Amino acid sequence: MSLLNKIEISGNLTKNPEMGETKGGTKTAKFDVAHNYKAKDETRVDYFQVQAYGAVAEFIEKNLKKGEPVAVFGEMHINRSDKKQYPQITANTVLQLHRNEKPESEE
Repeated sequence: MSLLNKIEISGNLTKNPEMGETKGGTKTAKFDVAHNYKAKDETRVDYFQVQAYGAVAEFIEKNLKKGEPVAVFGEMHINRSDKKQYPQITANTVLQLHRNEKPESEE
């Protein structure tokens, strides 16, 4: 039996993406996404750390900057470094959204 690990979020980039390369020369992009939502008559914000590779990272480098609205589709992983554990999304797809646009649901 195959297990499912899939996450979809939308929000705004909190800062410009940090670009890099793997030892093998694959382009990488790291960025954070802030997702705003209403809860009991107040606005709350969740922050997600996102990592992208290859063509997705190249798209991010060319098209995205701080404040841009995006939709991220990928897998959630637990990053274990410096004796800390935190969730991180590995993006398979990143879409640049226009202001006030929400991604269409896949059904």
